[in-house]
Amino acid sequence: MSWRTAAIGLLILSGAGAASPVLAQAPPPAAAPAKPLSPYDKAVQDRIAGRSNEAITALEALSQSAPMDADIWLNLGLAYSAKGDFKAAEAALAKGLKISPNYNDMRVAYARVAEVGLEEHADAYPKALSGGMAQRAAIARALYGRPALLLLDEPFSAVDAFTRMRLQDLLLSIAKRRGATLLLVTHDINEAVYLSDRVIALTGRPGRLAGEVAVGVQAPREREDPSLAAAQAQILRLFQEERVA
Repeated sequence: MSWRTAAIGLLILSGAGAASPVLAQAPPPAAAPAKPLSPYDKAVQDRIAGRSNEAITALEALSQSAPMDADIWLNLGLAYSAKGDFKAAEAALAKGLKISPNYNDMRVAYARVAEVGLEEHADAYPKALSGGMAQRAAIARALYGRPALLLLDEPFSAVDAFTRMRLQDLLLSIAKRRGATLLLVTHDINEAVYLSDRVIALTGRPGRLAGEVAVGVQAPREREDPSLAAAQAQILRLFQEERVA
């Protein structure tokens, strides 16, 4: 199997520390000293918080005092859009495009949003999205750069079971269409087996290898497939043997 089409699941017992296999030998990071926000960062923060009037005032002041880069024009355009001044928003975005033609990638962004079924909510603020919609948006963000590898850290743990199943199927269909490799960290044995071609079982602190199981079921998979149940049972035996040892 090509690494570009593989899906590898790291199944880790709760409490073992999902990041411990990677960070076990790393020294604790030093706390960065707090820095005052720049006028630009403050304006972006205001826009994210929904304070579009404050954001527009700050960004317009920046435009008068110094040359504005494309990111500032983009944020000014979005702030105008949030206020409902779409004519001013379009003008600001057009100026950003002149500075950075990469803003044509906005089309790519909307395409990714549509790919996960959120085209009707493309202009919504994060606080307006449900848990499942937020996870779809996260997948769209991850896909923006056309990655060959998607790293997923408990991606669907915060949604209900039925939403989780729909998102899992969406993820698999997108990964297959793009030929992307998935590296999944999860505490859910069902999720690990359903999404992965290989499941690496880790247990203990800071994390020990209990074993590896090849799922051996071709996609598309049926959740009721007895072979998936057999793989789950094999993984459970690995954990049980680890505890006995």
